Amino acid sequence: MTFNLDTYKNLLGYKESSGSYQTNTGNGAYGKYQFLPSTIRGIANLLNEMPPTITDFLNSPQLQDRYLKALVEDSLSYIKNNNLKVFEGAEREGQGNKIKSKINIYGMVAGIHLGGAGNFRDYLTKGIDKSDNTNRSTGGTYISDYVTFFSNKIDVKKKSTPDNSNNIPDTVKEKLTIVLEQSIQQNEILQKILNDLKDKINE
Repeated sequence: MTFNLDTYKNLLGYKESSGSYQTNTGNGAYGKYQFLPSTIRGIANLLNEMPPTITDFLNSPQLQDRYLKALVEDSLSYIKNNNLKVFEGAEREGQGNKIKSKINIYGMVAGIHLGGAGNFRDYLTKGIDKSDNTNRSTGGTYISDYVTFFSNKIDVKKKSTPDNSNNIPDTVKEKLTIVLEQSIQQNEILQKILNDLKDKINE
């Protein structure tokens, strides 16, 4: 499955902050994607640059998007290098949201975003489902909640548009059928007239 960053970040931004880059609720996380200061420092180190101040971070949508992209790329590498893709397709249930879904790559990346890479690995391999409530297994939003929510919402196997062909009322179907039949008859009449004209010209 190819990872679509735009699809993921749009859903993540809505889930974390309703899409606001300047979100600061006082919970210790900042911005559209709710980065902890430790995460901001870690990504800055990954990019070999000085970490921004919280004010600069909140005031720069471009910076937040760039840091999210770096985090996603790092998460994808972590999943691959730790052989966690073997868990794709496994069905899990969110401890808090009770959503049941088969795990996909979007759910995995979201699980790392919420709980961190090590805690996410422990969730898959040991069944330790920690929450964002100071990383304790009580209260808050659980890793399993993000894994199942994102896997369910970004399911590439679902039809992008519903098939409503069978929802057409019978009365409408009957009218369409009559119109179609009349059109066919008119075309046959026109074709006969055209043939008659050709015959007269050739006489």
